[in-house]
Amino acid sequence: MGARSINNIVDATNFVMLNIGQPLHAFDISKIKSQNSKVNIEVREENGRLMITDGHADKVLGVAGVKGGPESLITESTTDVILESANFDGISVRKTSAALKLRTDASQRFEQGIPPELAGFGALCGAEMIQNLAGGEIAGFVDVYPRPQERRIVSVTLEKINKVLGTDLSEKEVSDAFARLGLKSEGNFTVRVPFERLDLEIPEDLIEEVARIVGYDKIPALPLEPDPSLGKPPVNPNFYAAEKTRDELMSQGYSEVYTSVFAERGERAVLNKVGGGKPYLRDGLIPGLRDALERNSRHKDILGLKKIKLFEIGTVWKDGEEKIIVGTADERGVSEKPLKPLSADKYDDLPLSAAMHYQPFSKYPYIVRDVAFWTAEKTGAEKIIQREAGPLLVKISLFDKFEKNGRMSLAYRLVFQSFERTLTEQEVNEIILKIQEVLGKSGFEIR
Repeated sequence: MGARSINNIVDATNFVMLNIGQPLHAFDISKIKSQNSKVNIEVREENGRLMITDGHADKVLGVAGVKGGPESLITESTTDVILESANFDGISVRKTSAALKLRTDASQRFEQGIPPELAGFGALCGAEMIQNLAGGEIAGFVDVYPRPQERRIVSVTLEKINKVLGTDLSEKEVSDAFARLGLKSEGNFTVRVPFERLDLEIPEDLIEEVARIVGYDKIPALPLEPDPSLGKPPVNPNFYAAEKTRDELMSQGYSEVYTSVFAERGERAVLNKVGGGKPYLRDGLIPGLRDALERNSRHKDILGLKKIKLFEIGTVWKDGEEKIIVGTADERGVSEKPLKPLSADKYDDLPLSAAMHYQPFSKYPYIVRDVAFWTAEKTGAEKIIQREAGPLLVKISLFDKFEKNGRMSLAYRLVFQSFERTLTEQEVNEIILKIQEVLGKSGFEIR
């Protein structure tokens, strides 16, 4: 199941966590028992971190919601166990985990939010499994639950469901959808939310569940009707200027890229560093664009481009404030300038997308070869090349053409690539020799 097997006690706690989502932790009682034979365990905050201690000394038994400590480790000699099933604040666990640079299966689950009610189920499941695997008796049970989980009631009408989704669902269809989700509804779809569904808080959450069960493909694509009460939306000058600049650069053959906002040097350091090598916010777009230009230039053949022209519209931190910059990169060099805001009464209509369907790409490297020849006519050569090259030819482009002494010279660039394996130089060379041989027999003179 992805968890390392340690012993039957720890394996049982891991199984419960993976099965129902409730992390558990087992303590060896003999290692934490005080002199008066009483066991004291408390959770306290130290330097912004939740720590589990023995309650009367400085012995740390674990990091709450993250990881247990070696002081109370379960071993082969363990005979008495305390099983902890708790609910820790996700934000606090996240901060503790980040501060210690320690991510665990338990911390990830607490960060995402676990229903408090689940702790009791987890304790019962874990205790019964340990009893079945290792024997022994359940000696006692302590439940400290100062703030019981509130059971929410959320209501939504059939009219609102159909209005939001743009559908014409019947009352029976909606009732069936809730029933399949285990949501019991009363009257006009008033739902008593199960304790494990922390995500159901407002009517729109219930509407989303209905859409998911009915099927998104069953929801018709309809244009949104403007709400007259909202009035005309204000135009953001920076956003409008960015859209206009983007359209202009793309019409000139530039492709947009997004580079990292972090840099090795800059004016403003990042508090929570993503990587040790780039601890600052960038103060310009040029370094990132220069790297992008260099990387993409190496692959212009497979991209089918004669020239690489890139641009980026992004934020930088410079002169003590955040600024929006436009940067371009091409064979002439790399440059940047501030984005000038543009005012407008309304946004332009969105153009219909002319994007093609996604085309898969190969993860294997490609090989480039050039074929040049003389011909008295202009037609036929490209079809011969494509036929003889076969399916390994993924791109062909005419990159050079000139006339001399009544004949025409044509030069084609061929890109070979496989979706199944790495091609060898030998097999590509054999294909090129075959192409040249057939071209020669067809009246073309290889250069």
